[in-house]
Amino acid sequence: MAKRAAKKRAETETPPGRKRPAAKSAAKRKPQASVKAAPSSPKKPAAKAQRKPSKSVESDRVATLEAELKAAKARIAELEAAQADVLNRIDWVLDTLKTSLEITERRRAK
Repeated sequence: MAKRAAKKRAETETPPGRKRPAAKSAAKRKPQASVKAAPSSPKKPAAKAQRKPSKSVESDRVATLEAELKAAKARIAELEAAQADVLNRIDWVLDTLKTSLEITERRRAK
């Protein structure tokens, strides 16, 4: 009898990484005696208050996020300035190459 129960448990347990088989349809299930659930106790508002972070924790979090935002904006400004410097340098190089090419073409034309 114990072997049969162990075998049944092994068949119904789902190994890790596998999905459970789909539940039987209502027509295939055996009728069961209905059991009334005990009335649940109403939730206490104090329990909800315990879950909410305190005002100081929230204000610390806001201050941290504001500091991170300020640092991110400063970093963005630095990157934009560096990008502008790079673009100016590229423009300068292109102008220099263009001028050199024009000078070389004038010399060949003579």
